[in-house]
Amino acid sequence: MSQLTLLPTPQAIAIPTHPRAKDSADFLPKSAGKKQELFPFQSMMVRQTYDLIRANEKRILWVAAPSAGKTRISGQVMIDATQRAKKPMRCAFVVEMDVLGQQTLETYEKLGLHATLYKADKKYDPSAQVVVISSQTLEQRVKKGQSVTELLGNFGLILGDEIHTLSQRVGWRLLNEAYAPCSTIFIGMTGTPWNEGDRSLFHWFDKAVCAPQPPELVKLGRLVIVRGFPPQDELFEDSALKWSAKDNDFDLTSQEDASISDQKLQLVLQEYQKQGEGRTAIAYCSGVLHAKLLTRTFLAAGVAAEYQTGDTHPTERKAQHARMESGETKVLFSIGTCTKGYDAPFVSCIILARAIGKKNPYHQMSCRGNRAHTYPDGAAKIDCLLIDLGGNIRRFGHYPTDHQDYSAALMPPKRKQEATDDYYKTCPECGMEKILPFAKLCPGCGYEFGKGKDDEETLFNLADFQLKEYFTPLGSQQVQFVRSHKARYFAENINPDNVAKEFAAEFGFQPPLDWHLWAVFGRRSSKEQRARYHAYLQSFAPHDYWLNRHMRLEFGGEVKIPEFLAKWQDKWWDILGVGKTATMEQVKLAYILGIKRWHPDVCDDRANAETQAKLLNIAFEEAKKLLCV
Repeated sequence: MSQLTLLPTPQAIAIPTHPRAKDSADFLPKSAGKKQELFPFQSMMVRQTYDLIRANEKRILWVAAPSAGKTRISGQVMIDATQRAKKPMRCAFVVEMDVLGQQTLETYEKLGLHATLYKADKKYDPSAQVVVISSQTLEQRVKKGQSVTELLGNFGLILGDEIHTLSQRVGWRLLNEAYAPCSTIFIGMTGTPWNEGDRSLFHWFDKAVCAPQPPELVKLGRLVIVRGFPPQDELFEDSALKWSAKDNDFDLTSQEDASISDQKLQLVLQEYQKQGEGRTAIAYCSGVLHAKLLTRTFLAAGVAAEYQTGDTHPTERKAQHARMESGETKVLFSIGTCTKGYDAPFVSCIILARAIGKKNPYHQMSCRGNRAHTYPDGAAKIDCLLIDLGGNIRRFGHYPTDHQDYSAALMPPKRKQEATDDYYKTCPECGMEKILPFAKLCPGCGYEFGKGKDDEETLFNLADFQLKEYFTPLGSQQVQFVRSHKARYFAENINPDNVAKEFAAEFGFQPPLDWHLWAVFGRRSSKEQRARYHAYLQSFAPHDYWLNRHMRLEFGGEVKIPEFLAKWQDKWWDILGVGKTATMEQVKLAYILGIKRWHPDVCDDRANAETQAKLLNIAFEEAKKLLCV
């Protein structure tokens, strides 16, 4: 098998009705059992799974982003399997660590399932319909000489939670060796299916059923968007990060040593106060000492904070989370907790006070605040702020609410390939080849790409925004939508309220206010332009408040935008290496020299080369704007 077969998302597939042969195994229950109210896409995932089982598929993977409801879906499958009229199935739900088992047990008991927990300090009930198994406990007991079937009995269905890490444990291998020959059905669940070890998920599963992509979950109201702004400074230089072969990630000990100075502790506090003050936040730290010192720093500044480690007792963890939900605690500093299986929809800010080297933990941490939520006062959460002091957003280049490429994660690991000739573009003026696809000027003759028309690589003029908010491709598309529609509606004399309405219809949420800023006239508008815009608004204004609000959205003022956004100063000349008074000819020459310097064929650091080249693009656009070219 070269690749795990990825089924279309539930919204894009029509499940055929299968005729029920007398000798076929029918997985669906014939008796009316307890049912849950599932969302349409969740019901479709269940139906897809049952169709695969009827087709004799035994190894099925569920890929579903956080808030897609994997636990709810698994609960329905457990109910159906245990209440079949013919041959009810005994089921197992496998978790990686002991600490994750209790909350799963409580969930299934609420569904009316007779469940038991197989964990070191718990009494095991072998007659239970559903067994929640701690892989950690199973591994320890098998070492004492007992077989898996002697310890647990037989199962018709086994579900594995957080399968991207569980599948790397000895316990999962033991369960497969014991039950796969018995035609037991295995279902793995993950929201982050990227490789965690030597074996990717294609080794364990043959078919995959996928929930809607994160942008679709945003439209469905299950998630809110994630926004990130570059901090004043980062905690580490990339060159100073050390890789730990033991942890298969950046070394946390050296990170902690570099993060506990007063200057670095104050940096974390300042970024929270500047960007996320008042929000309930989880901060991920590099070590226990780091978490303790940050807690002390925040408390000294009057910010209610606590810390939580892997040794924090479950009872105290519940109390801490209750204090966060009530608003008594604003920031919880975590080391080794609040990732897998943790649900805190009231959190609207994530602080990454550490560097992360792997995609899975980046998603596990950064997605903890993107669940939709309505607060007790009736206000709805509109976004989650990601304060990243470890360079992780620029390292991975996306947010957890962006479209995710799961197909590559379900294939065997491949060696990274060099860029092909198709990656580059050719100058139409001089014929020079192998030019970076996003380059603004030809390094050979100075020809300006995209002049007089939209440049496909630059979705819109990011000069005023790119250095202040991280935009992934999806974010760029969304901001482009707001700004291009706002400018077009002004030109065509259309009501500006339609911008937000059409945006919400397309993406499922209201655009942030600062995405409107300077969209029509740019950052430096004249009095005449302001007067024209005021006259345009007057023809639609139902009252003065509406008119003033739209004036502030375009030109700034009392509209709520990050303080550092309003105070940002141009630095395009530093990026290009020219003086403030440089002419356009000097700017073009500096750009061409820079784009040559950072070309992947002459620069060993390919990832940094592309970043630097794109930064030159931003500086070039800003220079053009200021020099009125």
